[in-house]
Amino acid sequence: MKTQGISKLGWFICLFIVLGVGACNDDDDSSGEEASVAELIIGTWTSTDIEIRAFVGNQTLVEYLVDVEGLSQAEAEAQFDLFVAALGPEVTGSLTINADGTYESDFEGGSDTGTWSLNADETVLTLVEGADTIVITINSISSDTWDATLGDTFLVDVDNDPGTPDVSIMVEADVILVQ
Repeated sequence: MKTQGISKLGWFICLFIVLGVGACNDDDDSSGEEASVAELIIGTWTSTDIEIRAFVGNQTLVEYLVDVEGLSQAEAEAQFDLFVAALGPEVTGSLTINADGTYESDFEGGSDTGTWSLNADETVLTLVEGADTIVITINSISSDTWDATLGDTFLVDVDNDPGTPDVSIMVEADVILVQ
């Protein structure tokens, strides 16, 4: 009889331990809250994958060069490739976001410093260096990868004719940064 009672007690203890351990596994050490973008963004980020798009009005730059400037498709694509090659250094490098609201970057082979801020819903990062402002849309961010979109507008003399007006080209760059 004694053996049977101990056996039942043993089963209850085992069951209690298993249920207790199972409940503990559901409880990890974190508070259950995800880190905010403001917390995740702190650190040094290096650009890896870059995709550049360019538009003149509602047309891609290649379409504009073919339709308006009269270039062949191959010539327009070659001009676009040169344009992308010229812009590449502007988004190739690293960006350090400091917790004190400052940043440092080493894009274009030079370094810049300034201040940064996030909008209320933490989807747009604004970098300010003197009179220059860079706006970066945060598509997604984790502790080690950041998917961002940068945009800017340039006036470009696409036909190399000083007698014709420069063309306003809107450029978007999707950039993957890693820590």
